[in-house]
Amino acid sequence: MKKAILFFLSCVIAGSLHAQKLPCSNQIIYTSTPFKYSKDSMAIRKMTFTSIHAEKIRQFGEISKDKGISWSTEYDLEYRRKK
Repeated sequence: MKKAILFFLSCVIAGSLHAQKLPCSNQIIYTSTPFKYSKDSMAIRKMTFTSIHAEKIRQFGEISKDKGISWSTEYDLEYRRKK
C-alpha cells in the first residue's frame, strides 16, 4: 500500500512535498510547495492520510489559493484492502 500511495503522490503533486506525522495520531499530512494553479494564481495542496483501521485508509485532499489561510475540499477517498 505504501508504494501505491507514494506513486500516486508523485503523479498528483508537482514540486516538493513536506510530510508531517502528528504526534499520538493515526494521520500523515503531505503539503505541497506553492504551484501555478492558473494563469494568474498560485495554490498549495494538502493531502491527509488517516488510518481508520488495519483494513481501511482515508485520503482527504484540500487546496488553498490564499497561502494556506483557508482550504477547500478537492476529494475524500477511502481505500480498502482487497479480500
